[in-house]
Amino acid sequence: TDSDIYTSAVQLVYNPSVESSNQLGTILTVKHLEVQLQDLPTYYGLNQETNVVGHGTLAGGWICVYVPEGTALNKPFPDYGTGKDNYTFYEPNQFVLGSGTWLEGWQIYQTADILKVRDAGSVGISQVPDISAGNNMRIKVPLSKKLNPGDAIYMIYYVVHTPNLTNASVTGCSSVVKYASKAN
Repeated sequence: TDSDIYTSAVQLVYNPSVESSNQLGTILTVKHLEVQLQDLPTYYGLNQETNVVGHGTLAGGWICVYVPEGTALNKPFPDYGTGKDNYTFYEPNQFVLGSGTWLEGWQIYQTADILKVRDAGSVGISQVPDISAGNNMRIKVPLSKKLNPGDAIYMIYYVVHTPNLTNASVTGCSSVVKYASKAN
């Protein structure tokens, strides 16, 4: 079965339009966008066949996109789940400013099944990969983008969830954003 793709978007930069502010509609130049992820998305769910609870961080990625005034933010992978072998990343692709991925983090699996505990000799299994939190969680988008009034820059985060858990929930992914801007 296919895994589920969970997405979330946050507006990083917005240049107010003349209609929505008292500004005169200046052009804003944005440079050196940096996003520091404070935590990665986590999942929690149950494999009903094996009665095993899973909890951990998910592998995933990010897409930084430019959204001009009057244009809606689109969902990534628009043709996911259509039976295709290849998926479209984001449309229109000329609005993608940068993209990347992060590694899967820690995982814990626990069971309340007495026989499994007896056979394994433990209540749970933990898996802690050797990845550092520093640069793995720092996103830099080298750009110099002029935003007309009403334009915005969004960051879309996505994760691919493990398919063997039912009633799973995905939470988290807070970040700190830094950038330089100049009115032209």
